Amino acid sequence: MNGLFNISEALSIAMHLCLQLARQPDDYCSTRQIADEFGFSVHHVAKVVQKLVRGGLVQTVRGVQGGARLAADPGEVTLLAITEALGEAPSRGCLLDPSVCTGANCLLGREIREQNARMRAVMGRTTLQAVAASLKHEFKRPPTCNPRRGKRAS
Repeated sequence: MNGLFNISEALSIAMHLCLQLARQPDDYCSTRQIADEFGFSVHHVAKVVQKLVRGGLVQTVRGVQGGARLAADPGEVTLLAITEALGEAPSRGCLLDPSVCTGANCLLGREIREQNARMRAVMGRTTLQAVAASLKHEFKRPPTCNPRRGKRAS
């Protein structure tokens, strides 16, 4: 059975990309490295990076030695912030067209709103740092991004 929580490919790319960057906060990763690492289209990764830059979560440097890195400390970036940067915050009510269901007497509206509120709360308190720390115990493979420019200024 498939999971009940489904996310778009763009959000999957964003989550994987941000987690990879969180594992190497001082290094720049190219869109090609991220695409190759996870099997995503390099063009789709580039579009996602643009959205994350506009959302203030990622910064980029152009050129051969360029790439992307987190714009903030991984302990400050939440899964909800990534979701919102992509414009994909969970819906807040009934999935039916408003012409069919106005919401006032919706059979599932309240339950959907409550579950979405719970998911938003979990995503809002789950940071990249916390997820990356849990991954260190599960994956022995080191991150693939290469050191690019110097260390982040303190």
